[in-house]
Amino acid sequence: MRVFGFEHLVGVAIGYDGSWRILKGAGNAFCEPKWTEVWTGKYGCFGGVNRTVVEGEDMEVEKVRRAAMLASEMLEGHFWAAKVDVKTT
Repeated sequence: MRVFGFEHLVGVAIGYDGSWRILKGAGNAFCEPKWTEVWTGKYGCFGGVNRTVVEGEDMEVEKVRRAAMLASEMLEGHFWAAKVDVKTT
């Protein structure tokens, strides 16, 4: 079975001014291997995996916690400095 799986997933809208608005958060999120399924939040539990948790409007604190984890990883990993060398033949 082919699925996309995410230990932590945060959906944000980034404004023109650089501000982030948290749309959703999820943990142990699994869905069909299509990006539209990821962005629309059609997550499910698959046999042998942990329970999927999706944070909606009523779970604002959990969404913020998961988004803070993402921001921390981005800052610690210096993702803005990453470079990729692509060679073509």
